[in-house]
Amino acid sequence: MVMIMKKLILLLIVISLMICVCGCSVSNMKGQDKIDRMLSYINNKYADDSFEYVSVTGGHLGSNTTKIIVKSEKFPEKEIRVICSEVDGDQVFSDTYLNVKFEEQTYTYIRDALTRLYGDNIYLKYIPDYTASMEGGTSSTTFEEYIADSSTCIYFSAAVPGKADNEEEELSKIKDSFKNAVVSGHIFYIDSNESIQDSANALIDAKAYAKRLYIVKENISEYSKTEWTDGA
Repeated sequence: MVMIMKKLILLLIVISLMICVCGCSVSNMKGQDKIDRMLSYINNKYADDSFEYVSVTGGHLGSNTTKIIVKSEKFPEKEIRVICSEVDGDQVFSDTYLNVKFEEQTYTYIRDALTRLYGDNIYLKYIPDYTASMEGGTSSTTFEEYIADSSTCIYFSAAVPGKADNEEEELSKIKDSFKNAVVSGHIFYIDSNESIQDSANALIDAKAYAKRLYIVKENISEYSKTEWTDGA
């Protein structure tokens, strides 16, 4: 009787292991299928470039939202994300390719907009969004279309010389300088003759600035927030 029980237990263990192995194989097959579809999506969308799978990021292949990192032939040093979301039983794909493609142009655009107002003694930090990009963008999307689209996520942080005594006037100048772009950001006004580029981070951390302007642009013509704050 004891031998029979031992054999039954051993048989159950073997069956459980076989089910586990089969389940993992099916899961791996489904995961690879999803990766293949995500790669197919981005290669078809931007046919003038070529993409290779690098890794999964921010989740796993069985979740409702899967994110993978891909490498682009044109921008091999940059991380491009492809996102697959399950929405009402359908798979919806998106990516961050245009944010990478237009990263340098966006930085230059913001810097030029600020230097026209405040000169070269400024500090600017801009990092492209790695979670979302312009909706409906394609390989033929121009930079002008990209930066003016309300679904494009562009955020920057800058430090410029001055005290911003006339807030209304300063805001008017900023709005005019960014009239062709949908951007959001913090602008710190620093009353100093020193190099702002070298000292900006320390001064901002210490709140040693005269004023801070926070802007959020909803679309090409409307701001949802323009907020002034005094420094320390």
